[in-house]
Amino acid sequence: KTYHQYVDTIDERHLNYLAFAYMDSARGLYRKDIVCAQERMYKAYKILSDLFHTGKEQRRFYDCAVEIEYIDFVIKYNQGEQPNTDGIESAILNVKTNGYRNMLLKSYLKLASCYMALNRINDALKCMRFVKNNCDFKENVRVEVLYNSIMKNMFDVINHNIVKQKPISGDFVESSSIIKFNCDTRGTILLETRVW
Repeated sequence: KTYHQYVDTIDERHLNYLAFAYMDSARGLYRKDIVCAQERMYKAYKILSDLFHTGKEQRRFYDCAVEIEYIDFVIKYNQGEQPNTDGIESAILNVKTNGYRNMLLKSYLKLASCYMALNRINDALKCMRFVKNNCDFKENVRVEVLYNSIMKNMFDVINHNIVKQKPISGDFVESSSIIKFNCDTRGTILLETRVW
């Protein structure tokens, strides 16, 4: 079934599955259509918020809250703004407080990407160290792959900053926005949006 066919078959008794469909399909759209992904994630959040307040779907609610803050950050950043990280930091604190360890690792990877976009390399490195030093790190191959991808980007950003400070090549091209999230944009250093 297609996404729309599936969504249309979900009845009122299974709203959690509707929220999951919105959320999971949104994640798959981060790179292709981040605005549509944002719309779907907000639909998921509304449903999960209602369920959360009745004591259901707590894990998914906190997960969705992090995703919304992440998407909002990416969109604002790609529109040329310098968004703050307060929202995603607060959402991650809820994940940490409630003990969702695997989700916490992925959340810190998202936060590291946000910090990198803002050129807050030391903060990004702290997030990356937290992930790598976590006892669950080696148990999750997906987290390892995402970690390596983000570290590669971090080295690119660090190298770019070094070259900017001490131009070592006449071929170096100055760019006002060297870092981009890879949602229908092209930049020198593409930060992966699909950190889930």
